[in-house]
Amino acid sequence: ALEGKVEYFWGGKSYYVGWDDRWGEMRTVTDIGSSTYGTARPMGMDCSGFVSWAFINAAGDKSTLPYVGNGTANQYLNSKAIAWNKVQPGDLLFYKTPSAQGTNHVGIVLSVNSDGTPKEVIHCSSSKNGVVVTDAVGFNLARRPYLYNEQ
Repeated sequence: ALEGKVEYFWGGKSYYVGWDDRWGEMRTVTDIGSSTYGTARPMGMDCSGFVSWAFINAAGDKSTLPYVGNGTANQYLNSKAIAWNKVQPGDLLFYKTPSAQGTNHVGIVLSVNSDGTPKEVIHCSSSKNGVVVTDAVGFNLARRPYLYNEQ
């Protein structure tokens, strides 16, 4: 529902169920880690903010946030490793581990190929400036959120 409608905003989070009226409002980027720090941009979400928003909205309750995690490092820690060819829609894909150098990225598996590998990923991309559906190029690690409560 957000594809092409919500722009990328470094540090952008939303814990609303449904549409956040702040999206699109001009805001100053306050996260020092961003190359857009100090500039005014339309409010949106970053990659982990999108994942949090998606899980909150799937559950219909913002109390879901602690279970999925806030930020890529917490989302990584609140999930378990799974084989690349065992992903299912709703699993998370990451570029790297939280301990690796540089900025990480996270997305949600939307569909899988016949061999069980990720086909489509929905994520909030800085390079594409918003919520997009793409292939899994660039993603390297597959993880299943503990929120699913599987053994």
